[in-house]
Amino acid sequence: MERSDTLIIYITSHENEFLFKDIAEELNINIMNIAGQTNLLDFVKKDFRNLNSCEHLIIDLKAIEEKTSIQEISSAVSCFRQMYGNTRITVVAIGYKHGNTILGILFGKGVYNIISAPESNLQKLEIEKCFSDEGMLYRDSCKFEIQDLPLLVASNEKVIIKKENRKQTITIGVVGTQAHIGTTTQALLITKFLSELPNISSCYIETKNTSGIKSISDYYQETTVDEKIHRILYEGLEIYTSEGNTAEIIGFGYDFLIYDMGNFQNFDEKDKESFIQKDIKIVVSGNKAWETVNLKKVKDELSKNDLVFIFSFTPEDEKNIIKDMLKKISEKIYFSDYIPYPFQVKNKLMYETIFKNFIPATEIENKTTKKTFKIPKINFLRKNKT
Repeated sequence: MERSDTLIIYITSHENEFLFKDIAEELNINIMNIAGQTNLLDFVKKDFRNLNSCEHLIIDLKAIEEKTSIQEISSAVSCFRQMYGNTRITVVAIGYKHGNTILGILFGKGVYNIISAPESNLQKLEIEKCFSDEGMLYRDSCKFEIQDLPLLVASNEKVIIKKENRKQTITIGVVGTQAHIGTTTQALLITKFLSELPNISSCYIETKNTSGIKSISDYYQETTVDEKIHRILYEGLEIYTSEGNTAEIIGFGYDFLIYDMGNFQNFDEKDKESFIQKDIKIVVSGNKAWETVNLKKVKDELSKNDLVFIFSFTPEDEKNIIKDMLKKISEKIYFSDYIPYPFQVKNKLMYETIFKNFIPATEIENKTTKKTFKIPKINFLRKNKT
C-alpha cells in the first residue's frame, strides 16, 4: 500500500476529481489534484520539481483529451518513463471502451493500472488494486491490447497514422545448470502450455548453445518445415531452430518468446547478459549431488536476479531440502512431473503459478497426447555394404 509520505499527483477532470477520496482517507495519503484540461506532454516536460519526487502519477484521460493529441500522449508516457524510471502510472479511463487506440498505446508501453469499470463498486475494486503493492498486472489489462496498433508519426504538426504489428511481448529464458538436465523439455512444455491459452501466441526459439531441435522433423509425423524462416510446426507448436533470424522472429508479433538457452556452463558474458534481460528467467536443475554442484555455480553468479527454479526427477522427501538450500535467493521453486514427451500440456498448475502475472485466468486442462513415431530418414538398422 501507499505510504503517508508518498507524493501522488492526480491530473483530473472536474467530473472525476473526487474519485480517489475514499482510498486517500483509508490509506492516510494526500493526493495533489490538478483539475481542468491539461496538455500532458507539456506538463511532463515542464513540471520537473513536482514530478521528480512523485511516486505515483494518476492521469484522467478526460482531463487531457481536449488539449493532448494521441501522439503527445504516447510521447508523454515515453518521456515520463525515461526521466522517472518505474514511477507508478495509473490511468482513469471511465467511459473508454476496449479497442480504444489510446488504451492500446498505454498498454503497449507497460501501463497496466487502468481504471475503466463503469459501475462504482467495480471502480472501487480496480482503485484498490492500483494502490496495492503489486498494482494491476499484465493479465488484468491485456484486454486493452490491440493486435494491429497504429504507429503514430508526427509530420508538419499533423499526425500520420500507419499500421504496424506491435504487441506486448514477454520473453522467457530457460537455462540448464548442466547438459541433459531437461532444459529443452521444459522450454517446449512451456511453449505448449502458453500456445493452448485462448488469444495467446507463443514460440520456441533455439539459441546457439543448443542444437538438434530440427531432428524432430525426422522422427515425428505431421511436421511442417519452412526452410526459409527455419521454422518447424508440430503438435501446434511453432519451433525456430538456431539458424533462424531472431529479429525476424520477434517481428512476427508473438505474445511470448521462449528461449532455450542451453547449458549455463557454456555461457559467455554475452549469454549471461542476454539471460538476465529476459522478463522471466527459469533455471532447470536436478537434485543429485553432482547436479547441485553446478546449481551452486549458477546460484552464485545469478543470485541478484529474480530467478525461477524448476527441478526434474525430485523425490518427495528431498523437496524441502532443496527449498531450504535456495530460500535465501528465491521463493520460486517448483518441481516438474516426469514428462518424457514434451509436446503436451502438463505441469498446468505449476505454469499457471509461474506465469500468473502475465496470463489471463484459464480453464486449460492437462492433456496427454499420444506419441507418434516416424521411421527416421536414416535407417540405423541397415548394414553397410562392403
